Amino acid sequence: MTERELKKLSRIDLLELLLEQSSEVEKLRRQLEESERKLKDRTITIERAGSLAEAAMLINGVIEAAQAACSQYEENIRTLSDQETERCRLREQASKDQAEALMAEAREESRRMLEECRRQCRQLRRETEESCAQLRRKAEEESKAYWDDVSRQVSQLLAESRKNRQN
Repeated sequence: MTERELKKLSRIDLLELLLEQSSEVEKLRRQLEESERKLKDRTITIERAGSLAEAAMLINGVIEAAQAACSQYEENIRTLSDQETERCRLREQASKDQAEALMAEAREESRRMLEECRRQCRQLRRETEESCAQLRRKAEEESKAYWDDVSRQVSQLLAESRKNRQN
């Protein structure tokens, strides 16, 4: 399988591939153990004619090939695992960077909203103070006019009362 094909595989596919390779390695190890056991038990039958030395060389070749296959599978598994680990690290870093950017954006938006709220509060305060000042002036004017009217009426009543006493 080429590196390009490996890159196209999903994480699950890669894990399944690793599991298949692990199974194959295990199978080869079992075969190796079986071959070694047969060698120890001296139950290996030589199918080809030849000396015991030729059979030993043949067995050594099989064992070496099995060991090489195991090593290759283990190396492939390590390589795939390292590649997947690096991809995960890069994705995690990208996620962190994106989260930091979103947080910075949210802080900036919060700052802008707070500043706008403060500006509106200042504006409302000015408008309220102006409105209160106008109401106060109007109340003072109405109060003065009412007082002047009451004072005039009291003065008239006093003047009438003096006239009535004099009469």
